[in-house]
Amino acid sequence: LILLSLMTTGFAQQGTLEGKVLDASGEQLMGVSIIYRADITIGTHSDYNGDYSIELPSGEARIICRYSLMVSDTIIVTIIAGQTIKRDIVLMPIVLEIEGVEVKVGKFDKPFEDQTVSMEIIRPELIENKNTRSIETVLDQTPGLNILDGEPQIRGGSGFTFGVGAKVAVLVDDMPMLSGDAGRPEWGFIPVENIHQIEIIKGASSVLSGSSALSGSIHIRTSYPKSEPKTKVNIYSGMYSKPAQDGATWWDNFPLISGVNFLHSRMINNTDLVIGGNFNYDHGYIGPPVIRDSAIQNSPYKDTISNFNESQMSSKRGRINFNIRRRSLKYKGLSYGVNGNVMYSETNMVFAWLGDSAELFEAYPGAAFLQNQFIFNVDPFINFLTQTSGKHYFRTRILHSDNEITANQSNQATTYYGDYMYQKRYTNLYNLDFIGGITGIFTNSFANMYAGSGSPNNQLLNVSAYTQL
Repeated sequence: LILLSLMTTGFAQQGTLEGKVLDASGEQLMGVSIIYRADITIGTHSDYNGDYSIELPSGEARIICRYSLMVSDTIIVTIIAGQTIKRDIVLMPIVLEIEGVEVKVGKFDKPFEDQTVSMEIIRPELIENKNTRSIETVLDQTPGLNILDGEPQIRGGSGFTFGVGAKVAVLVDDMPMLSGDAGRPEWGFIPVENIHQIEIIKGASSVLSGSSALSGSIHIRTSYPKSEPKTKVNIYSGMYSKPAQDGATWWDNFPLISGVNFLHSRMINNTDLVIGGNFNYDHGYIGPPVIRDSAIQNSPYKDTISNFNESQMSSKRGRINFNIRRRSLKYKGLSYGVNGNVMYSETNMVFAWLGDSAELFEAYPGAAFLQNQFIFNVDPFINFLTQTSGKHYFRTRILHSDNEITANQSNQATTYYGDYMYQKRYTNLYNLDFIGGITGIFTNSFANMYAGSGSPNNQLLNVSAYTQL
């Protein structure tokens, strides 16, 4: 009887605390640790719906809530014997605000003031303020960098030979963004609405950025969501003015420029999601080749190859991009995901103008081509960061482009890229930083411009290893 009385009294002195565990956006969190501070052997975890329930001694109780990638929180509640108290808990994500600009000249991130090479940094604010429709318009304003007919030139080190590959590497998220057939960057394909930072390195960077970086490299980094969801829409419109030269106005339709950019990014539990896009129309200021009857107008110009009209010379583009990253709850430091981008465009390429005065803005006969392009990339990746065993990065990319071009200049190319990198700091060796990795690129292309080598079908395999101390 005495023991039964003591047990009944002990149970009567306990109460129950229950509720839900949520994040800042109101999503339920599963697996949150709920621990009684006075006796850490008493605890529980939130279930699949974020619900928790724990029995505690009566009186004031201090409860600790812990969850991966969330700020731990401590709550104080008063437990009443025999009663159930409801208390929802909201945890905030861990956000690291970096004061300085972190750049990547080599494989190591270093503060800007510690760099020993010539470099320019372009922040997303500049891109947005200039209403950038294609990223090369911003790059062309960088000292020492010029974009000549789509080819990047750093300090004039590349020379210029159209279509045989640039000597400036263009990398998006540390992976090359050069077409597989001619090694050219597709500037309109780069998501200007979702850029975290652009780093322009001037000088020989081929050791760390590949053989296409003899004159320098352009590193473009896309952004991931912050703690607060973000949605932005940018609608723009403009027009081309009438040329100052008499008789140089060739168009009949209104020379319109219009388009829209959009972006939405948010954190959903342990998943990062970004989706954006751009739709653009550009009437253009370069007209179609002149069609003339030389017998009547006594003119040497007569185009029988590219009989294009005004509507065909306009440019149209639609692009959608996404970033998805998931942080593992079971294995700390493990994250994986996939990034992607897809675009369809109709545009023109003009290699020569007709005249130097009245016909300045019209294409030379036979020197204009129309291009319909479908291009996409898919980038699966896995990162595993540990405190003792180093950091592992595995990145892949499939880049495919299909270009339908007039005058029998169509081409297709698919590039497969893979890179594994390992990084570790050895504290017992005077904090020696080591990075090593292996990279492979395989390209399968069809291009009539290379038919002189025996076949328009060509394949390229390049495998290399690297290390940096």
